[in-house]
Amino acid sequence: MIMREIHYYLLSGPEGEDFRLLGTAESPNNQIARAVSWLREHYRELFSLAELAAQVNMSQPSLCRHFSRITGMSPLQFQKKLRLYEAQRLMFTEDKSAETAAHEVGYESPTQFNREYKRQFGEPPHRDVQKMITAGAAVGEEMM
Repeated sequence: MIMREIHYYLLSGPEGEDFRLLGTAESPNNQIARAVSWLREHYRELFSLAELAAQVNMSQPSLCRHFSRITGMSPLQFQKKLRLYEAQRLMFTEDKSAETAAHEVGYESPTQFNREYKRQFGEPPHRDVQKMITAGAAVGEEMM
């Protein structure tokens, strides 16, 4: 009964139309959800907007317009963020070098990776990861 109430409030609220469209197979929201899933699986690869649009059965202009409306960024910006966050995870959790992480997430140029990483996170990769390690150690000490 509680779940039914939650569903009612979600569907009748201000975002209800968007939630209802997610259940419609060929709605733009559903097509963008499929595009996001495809990008998450293929973020390492180079792709064209035409290829992505074909994957979700949309025209390129429609894909870009709806993708930006729903995610707040273009498909290429979305891919870049996926790559950068995955590289950050590889450096932090698997102790990979910036160059190795950049290569593993699909960057061909370490220089380009470093530039984009700094733009996204505010620090060069090595310094950012060091800050995260230091912050994690401080939190660990507080918990003891």
